[in-house]
Amino acid sequence: MKRTLQIANILGFILTLVINYLSNALPINGRTAGELSDLYPNLFVPAPFTFAIWGVIYLLLTGFVIYQASDLFSSNKKGLPHVEKIGWLFFISCLLNAGWLLAWHYELLMVSFVIMLGYLTTLIRIYLRLGIGEGKAESWQQRFLVRLPFQVNLGWISIATIANATALLVSFGFDKAGIAPHVWTIIMVSVGGLLALLMIYRKWDIAFPLVVVWAFYGIISERMEAMDEGFMGIVIAAVVCIALIVIGVLIRSVQLARR
Repeated sequence: MKRTLQIANILGFILTLVINYLSNALPINGRTAGELSDLYPNLFVPAPFTFAIWGVIYLLLTGFVIYQASDLFSSNKKGLPHVEKIGWLFFISCLLNAGWLLAWHYELLMVSFVIMLGYLTTLIRIYLRLGIGEGKAESWQQRFLVRLPFQVNLGWISIATIANATALLVSFGFDKAGIAPHVWTIIMVSVGGLLALLMIYRKWDIAFPLVVVWAFYGIISERMEAMDEGFMGIVIAAVVCIALIVIGVLIRSVQLARR
C-alpha cells in the first residue's frame, strides 16, 4: 500500500506540473490565467507578482514528493508514517489542482469553484491528519518537507477560494445586488484576516498567516495604483489585518521558542 501511494503521489504531482506548464506555455484555451482574471475584475485580486508564490508552493511540494518517496527504490525502508497518514489525499489534491486549472481556463466558473472547494477541503484534511499545531515535529524533515508545504499550500488556497468565489459572483452580477465592490472586498479581507489569526492562536501556525500577509500585500499594491475613497478603505482594512497578523506571529514565535 505504501509503495502504491508513493508512486501515485509522484504521478499526480507530475500531472499537476504538466498542466500548470501548459496553462501558461500554450496557453490552454488561448488565454493565460492573468487574462482570464481580467475578464472578471474584482478588488480582491492581488497584484500579478503575488502569484509568484505558486513557485514556492511547487518547490515545497517537490521536496515533499521526493522525501515521501525516499525509500521507494531502496531495500532499507524508512519510517515514513506521513505517507499512510495522508493516504490518497495528496494524489486527490493533485487531480483537483489540475482539474481547477482546466476548468478555469475553459471559463467554467461554477465548476472551477466547486473544484476549488474540493481542493481546499482535501488540504484541510491533510493538515488535520498530519496533526499540524498539535505538537512539535519530530525532525526537521517533518517540519520542512512534510508540514510546511501543506501549511503554505492551505494558506494560499484559502485566499484563492475567496478570490474564486468573488470572481463567480462578479460573473453573476453581484455588484448590482446592492453590495458595493469595495465593501465586499473589505468584508472578504476581514474574513481572511480572522482566519489567519485563528490559525495562529488555535494551531500555533506561523506559515499559514504569513501567506495571508503576502496576499494582502498584493491587494494593497494593486489598489494603491488607482487610489480613490473606496480603495482607501480596502487598503486600511488590509494594513490593519497585516499588523494584527504580524503581532500575532511575533507573539507565537516567542512562545514557540520557549516551549
